Amino acid sequence: MVKRDNNDFAPRIGLSYRPAESWTVRAGLGTFYVQDIAETRFDLSRNLGGRSQFTADSEKPNANLSDPFKNEGGVCSNWSGPCQGPTSMLTNNTNRRTPYMIQWILNVQKQLDKDTVLELAYTGNSAHKLELFRVWNTPVNRTGPNDSRSLLQRSPFPGYGQIYTVDSQGNSDYEGLSLKGTRRFAKGLTYLSAFTWSNAMDQGSAIRNNTGDNQFATDNYNFHREHALSQFHTGRRWVTSLLYELPFGEGKRLASGGIANKILGGWQAGSIVTFSDGTPINVGQLGDTLVIGTPNVPDATGISPIPTDRSPDKFWNVAAFSNADPNLAYRFGNTGRNLLLTPGFAQWDFSMTKATRIREGHSFEFRYEVFDFINHPNYNPPSADIQSSTFGKITSARTMREMQFGFKYIF
Repeated sequence: MVKRDNNDFAPRIGLSYRPAESWTVRAGLGTFYVQDIAETRFDLSRNLGGRSQFTADSEKPNANLSDPFKNEGGVCSNWSGPCQGPTSMLTNNTNRRTPYMIQWILNVQKQLDKDTVLELAYTGNSAHKLELFRVWNTPVNRTGPNDSRSLLQRSPFPGYGQIYTVDSQGNSDYEGLSLKGTRRFAKGLTYLSAFTWSNAMDQGSAIRNNTGDNQFATDNYNFHREHALSQFHTGRRWVTSLLYELPFGEGKRLASGGIANKILGGWQAGSIVTFSDGTPINVGQLGDTLVIGTPNVPDATGISPIPTDRSPDKFWNVAAFSNADPNLAYRFGNTGRNLLLTPGFAQWDFSMTKATRIREGHSFEFRYEVFDFINHPNYNPPSADIQSSTFGKITSARTMREMQFGFKYIF
C-alpha cells in the first residue's frame, strides 16, 4: 500500500591508480538504495480499534480472566466498563520514497615492505529520505500561562489521539578519517591497527531507537531542532589486534626437539586493545509537560556539562541544565538532542594458545583467554535525568575481568 518509487537510479564509479611501485590510490563514489528493515509494514496490523499498554507483573500476577482490563485504560465519564482514551493510529505515507545514501571514499596505500601496508583513508556519506516517525495531530504549545486549553483542545483533530506516520523525512551525514596499518603473517607476527576520527549526525538514528535517543521528535512542527550527533557517533576509536607465534620449538628460530619441543613449542600470544570515545545520549526529559508522547527538555544554563574536577561521582555537571523556568510549561527547552557523551571504553583482551602435534592428522590445542586483562573498569552511563538525585553519578560498570580455559582435540 505504498506507491512504487521509480526514481531509484544508483550510479557508481571507482578509480584505482598506482603512481609508483609501492603506492596505490583508490577512489569511489556511488548511490545506494535500501528499504528500511524494521517492522514498519507489520505495525499497520496494530490499528485494530485503538492501542494501549499494559505491563504484567510475573512475580505478583496483576492480570486475570475475570477482569482482564482492570489495570489498563482510564476513567471515562458516564461509562462504567473498560475505558480507553482517544484512539491512536500507525500509518504509512503512501507516497513515501526509497531511502538512499551517497557514499564516497579516497584511499591512499603505501607498502612499507613486502608484508606491511600503511593506509590513509577519507570516507563520507550523505543519506536522505530515511524512514522516521512523523507524529501528526500533535497539540500545539500553549500560548502562555493564561492559556487553559486542554491537550485535546490544542490538537488539530481532537477526536483522535496521536497519528504516527512512517515517513521519509530523515537525513544523515558521516565523515571519517582513518589510519590503518596491516601486517600479514610473517616471521611469526601478524597485526592490524586502525585509528578512526569521525563525525556522524542525523535527525534520528533509527526508526526503532535504542535507549537514550528519541522515538519521536521533541517538536513535530520543527524537525531542524533534532539535527544532532547520531546515537552511534564515536568521535575517536583505536583498535589493535595482533598475534605472535613464540620462536620456540621445532622449526623455529630457537629450535628444540623432544620433550622440550612438546613443552615450549607451539605457543601463540594474542591481544586486542581497544580505546574508544563514548556515544551521545539525551539529557533527561521533563515529562509530558507539553504534549502527549513528546516530553519537554530542560534549558541550558551556559555552564559546561563537563566538570573541571570530573570523577565517577561527578561525571556530568547538573548545574549546566535547569528546569526552573515556569515558561517550560508552554515552550520547549533550548537543549538539543544527544547533548551528552557517555563514558568511553578502554580494554585489553589477551590470549595464550598452545598447539601440540600428537601424530599425523591429530593435534591437541590448549587456550587461555582473558577479557579485560588488566581489570580496568569501563563505566556504564550515569543517569541523565536532571530531576534525579543521581544525575551524572556513575553507579555501575561493565563486566570486569573474565578468564576462560579451553581444550580441543583436532583430528
